[in-house]
Amino acid sequence: LPGDTPVQKRFFDVMMHGCIPIMPTWPSNLPNQTTNWRPGMSALSQTFPFAPLHFHNDSQAGIDYINDVIVTFDGECGGPCARESMERVMGNLTELQRLRANVKKYAPLFAYGIQHNSYRNLDAFAAIVVNLRHQAATNLP
Repeated sequence: LPGDTPVQKRFFDVMMHGCIPIMPTWPSNLPNQTTNWRPGMSALSQTFPFAPLHFHNDSQAGIDYINDVIVTFDGECGGPCARESMERVMGNLTELQRLRANVKKYAPLFAYGIQHNSYRNLDAFAAIVVNLRHQAATNLP
């Protein structure tokens, strides 16, 4: 909701339940990027974990939330545009399957493994370590 902090727990709850997030967007503080907070505020690429902006000079790294995970709608338009965006995705089986596959792929990166097999799969801790290693490698002289 507008006025909430940029990254809310409910976004991650939606992902962890296998659902496709839908959120309003506005122009952000960065050119050609959007925010889900309020007009002119921090871009999704600045506030969401593991976004490409966090992987300096590596366009292949990170999660492209806008193109690969989230269904967006014009925040100024509100509810009617949200419904239109949802109907557009629901009417396109290929797009719906693509988004659901991406949610399934990325959701484990938002949870910490706590079971006996937690070291077998990537989780939030592993993703953070990869991100830190990448940042350390790109900051070396």
